[in-house]
Amino acid sequence: MNLRFHLTALTAVAAVFGVAVPAHAQWVSLPTSGTILQTVNPKTVVSPTPATCTNTGVAPTGDQLPVEQQSASLATGKFTGLPGSAAMPGYASTPVAATSYTLQTGSPAKTVGTLYDRVYCAGSGTTTCNATKVYVFATRAILNTTVANPPNLTFEINDFFRTVPSTATVEAGYYMGTSGTSVDTGLSTKYVEYVGRTNSGLNQTITRDNTKVAFRTDVNASDPERCEPYSKNNPISAWVYHRVTCPNGVETAPANITFKTRVREGGEEGQPIISISTSGYVCKP
Repeated sequence: MNLRFHLTALTAVAAVFGVAVPAHAQWVSLPTSGTILQTVNPKTVVSPTPATCTNTGVAPTGDQLPVEQQSASLATGKFTGLPGSAAMPGYASTPVAATSYTLQTGSPAKTVGTLYDRVYCAGSGTTTCNATKVYVFATRAILNTTVANPPNLTFEINDFFRTVPSTATVEAGYYMGTSGTSVDTGLSTKYVEYVGRTNSGLNQTITRDNTKVAFRTDVNASDPERCEPYSKNNPISAWVYHRVTCPNGVETAPANITFKTRVREGGEEGQPIISISTSGYVCKP
């Protein structure tokens, strides 16, 4: 917990890591130069420290400290639906490509969840793409309670990484879902914190990599930092979006999309650093 960025120290973080605070809502622009990380909805320390966590009935301790929360009202990068829905018009509602990947780690391999990968085209109706070649790549993870880390911890995703053309204009956003646990609309309880053009994650020095889009978040089905109502277990990630123009369309051939997506556990509560790479849709070169 104490390894997280805190809004109370945002000025210092900006100086060290190059973090910008965008003032606008909806899509967040990810520049290819200058400030690397763009602030979306960072965790902030609850002050004074709460007397109790409602899920335990006792005072917070250990990894629950400092108790942190996120703003439910920040609109930066936040959408209220999937592409093509009434909440996000201007896209065909049926993905032009969609698949899922099993997330496994360890030896012998333990299945810790599923990663969902979709691509939506700019257009209308259910399947009509327009001529702009603008696409929204959508990614979501749903994790389980399999113990994957010693001594008794579940797998946590602190960062998502997607592959993009290095010179492309890229924008990022996310959708939390509404309720329940379905892939489409299941509700995530923790917001995206930062986005940027980097292949560096939590507890790493942030360096620029314009071939990657990074989403900092916190996904864990049994999170050691849980202290309700401020911080909850979060087995379902937000749908993380990146929008990009692909002049030649979208690459879906299995041989050409291998290891194009990565999720990373960054050791927020002292877990081992673990990366899981999967295939992932990309722009055709």
